[in-house]
Amino acid sequence: MAHPLYQKRIENDIKLLVSTSFEVESIKHRGLRGAFRESILGQVIRKYLPFGWDLGSGEIVDSVGNSSSEVDLLIYNKSAIPPALFSESEGCYPIESCYYVFEIKTTSTAQEIQTTLEKFRSLRNLQSLNSKIKPITVYFAYNTDLTSQSEFERYKKYDKNFDNNPLIDVICIIGKGYWFNIKTPDSIGWHFFEAENNNFEVGLFLSGVVNTINPQQKFGYYVINNGYNRKIIYYKDFVRNFVITFENSEEFTAGHREYSNGNHEMAIDCFSKVILDQKKLASFLVKFGMETLDATGNVKYLSKAIELDNDLKHDYRLFERLGISYYNLAKANSEKFSKNIEESIINFQLALGLNPGNPNLSNYLANAKQLNQHEN
Repeated sequence: MAHPLYQKRIENDIKLLVSTSFEVESIKHRGLRGAFRESILGQVIRKYLPFGWDLGSGEIVDSVGNSSSEVDLLIYNKSAIPPALFSESEGCYPIESCYYVFEIKTTSTAQEIQTTLEKFRSLRNLQSLNSKIKPITVYFAYNTDLTSQSEFERYKKYDKNFDNNPLIDVICIIGKGYWFNIKTPDSIGWHFFEAENNNFEVGLFLSGVVNTINPQQKFGYYVINNGYNRKIIYYKDFVRNFVITFENSEEFTAGHREYSNGNHEMAIDCFSKVILDQKKLASFLVKFGMETLDATGNVKYLSKAIELDNDLKHDYRLFERLGISYYNLAKANSEKFSKNIEESIINFQLALGLNPGNPNLSNYLANAKQLNQHEN
């Protein structure tokens, strides 16, 4: 549940952003109009930046002499390698210091997207001293010339690597929505928040920026209610080789929502409707079963995965995790103790049969038997 004070503050800042954009439309000089719109967005973002972070504009550089194209706005860490400034906030910024890079447009068009992709391509070519550092790229527009097609669908046409290594990480179009990707070694997913009546998609965008800068302190909880509906509109699994597109994304999104809410059987049912290959579905459920901290979820996902794919019966790690999960359930629920501790012992025995001599498995099994004897 968000705090009303923070919500109201960010709503007022969004109104300021939108009203200023309308005001500057009367200015004849196109460059000035764009500069004012960049400036007001920067002013709003600066209000929410954690200590030690600041805004700038100019070029991003690397240690071997390369430079990016000029960027409209960036967020950098003041405690990292210092920038070479030529005014209060304009200059050259080392890539290792930069966290977010923005291209800001009055109106999103096909040409503006292509120009932005070229700029961000030059950014991707820079060589960071820390290979893990890659600035998050943002395409922000106050308006769009699209009337029916999704902005994401148009972007996909011009960035052929949108499903692997996208040049744009975040898209926010006022009045249309907020898109962003989440990439892991296993997969990439594009997520979408629809536009709100009060343009609060911009508030969701701002909270997303601040949350990624300071993930330990989630600012978003102060401004976002649980009612905002995030959709997964595209998902590509690199390991299991399947793709979820917009046509079947509703069920996939619902599966993730049920997973987050602890409704594991409903989550499995949703995923089963869109991942039709049983082996791929089983592998996907293993991922959830190994990642979740919920013992009941461990049991539901891993048991279903083993049921779907006989080859998984040879993986001792799954039975080890099942043994641990049933052990924890036995300790937590006295009414079902006997059933759960029995399942724990059975699964540890299966794991040990697949990996004999493993000292950890032997200890787990001994502890489960000891707990069973103690309670009985």
